[in-house]
Amino acid sequence: MPEFEVTPWEVKGKVDYDKLIQEFGTKRITPELKEEIRKSAGELHVLLRRDVFFSHRDLDLVLQDYRGGTSFSPTGISIWFSRTTRRARGSSFTPVEDPPGGCT
Repeated sequence: MPEFEVTPWEVKGKVDYDKLIQEFGTKRITPELKEEIRKSAGELHVLLRRDVFFSHRDLDLVLQDYRGGTSFSPTGISIWFSRTTRRARGSSFTPVEDPPGGCT
């Protein structure tokens, strides 16, 4: 049995977040990236402040495009996280849900 197990429904054992980051090919959300998010959004969402969101894939590139004026519609981002960010800034950050059954 593995040291820990993380599924969408439960977490068992002591989680090694660095191992999860390596396994899923993501990057840790650094204090510098949080500061960039704060500058772009006007504030940090509580889930970022509390490190509930601890890693990302290409968020740095999304922020780079956003600062460059590119409008984007990310998928798979929590609606209330993006809504808070959008409200704080009055931005063009528009969340899009995956269609029922996922993307093809």
